[in-house]
Amino acid sequence: MVETEHDVALEDTDRLHGRSALVNNVKAATALAGAVRSTLGPRGLDKMLVEDGGPAPGYQRRRHRPRGRKGRAPHREVAHLDLVGPRRAARDGTPTTVILTSELLQNALELVRSGVHPSIIMNGYQIALAESLDEMGRISRTPRDDSELRAVVATSISGKVDSAVGRHLTEIAIEAAEELDGEDGGHDLERMRVKRLLIKDGGTLDSEVVRGLVLPKSRMDVASPADADGGRIAIIDGGMESPELELDASIEVTSTEALRGFHERSRERMREQVDLLASLEIDLLVVRDGIAEDATTMLTDAGITCYRRYDREDLELLSRITGAAMVRDARRVRAEDVGTYTHARSVPTRESSTPASTVPRGGR
Repeated sequence: MVETEHDVALEDTDRLHGRSALVNNVKAATALAGAVRSTLGPRGLDKMLVEDGGPAPGYQRRRHRPRGRKGRAPHREVAHLDLVGPRRAARDGTPTTVILTSELLQNALELVRSGVHPSIIMNGYQIALAESLDEMGRISRTPRDDSELRAVVATSISGKVDSAVGRHLTEIAIEAAEELDGEDGGHDLERMRVKRLLIKDGGTLDSEVVRGLVLPKSRMDVASPADADGGRIAIIDGGMESPELELDASIEVTSTEALRGFHERSRERMREQVDLLASLEIDLLVVRDGIAEDATTMLTDAGITCYRRYDREDLELLSRITGAAMVRDARRVRAEDVGTYTHARSVPTRESSTPASTVPRGGR
């Protein structure tokens, strides 16, 4: 009879039962708590882990957070699973959660050694949880003024950043929260309405709250206006380029006048499109495909800031925010297709793949 893969995998392993397995599981959770305990201290300082009796079981120089689950002890798995709740609700509190879970397991082990059945301990913890939640509701209160609100927010982030950065983050956190006040959405409201964008080569003090749509795109012409307080926008679900032949063909030009006439007719078609946009008082033009170089110069001279190479999803978001209709051809834009925006701004950034890009920001 051929041995199964399961038997081969367990060939060199030992399996513990009963009290020994329980003790080892609690030890695994305690070891995990010890690995993250030092993250509760000041940043950048060496930490020594000291037990109640006095010995120092561990010494840690760097901050570490549990990211993988290599241990298969059930109690250690429970400690890892407890991290999910704080991460989703507050994106914080993971070291504290692991340490508290470890302490609860150690207390439970002492009760088991005293003869208390595990099911009774579980029921006791559930009763304690309900009582703790009720007590939190009784002692909690609404901040009386803005100073108390800022103190609460500043306290929650004081252990992660210095005082100057903490004050700045406190202000923008309160500003973002006030924007969502009164809206429906429950626990998913922040996930649906707030987007956190990280821009490289920027500092934490450069962070700000943007009420609108942020898209990483570059202006076609740096000479065009980079900042505008309100204006009209047109969205082209196509391009503003000279049409190309869809078949292979060779054209023999025997006169430079014929070639010059060909380019003049192409420029004239571009001029008609730009004149139409200028007559509609367009300030911002967003195009899904490309824009011809001749058209870029004409648009800049007409005072129109243009962007190109947008994804359809971004165009749909921009259309929804500004109220502009997506038109396939620039020659078919009508007054009812034009949208409006209250502010548009381009901020220079540096990305690894783009030497110098800009981020247009705007909202209705």
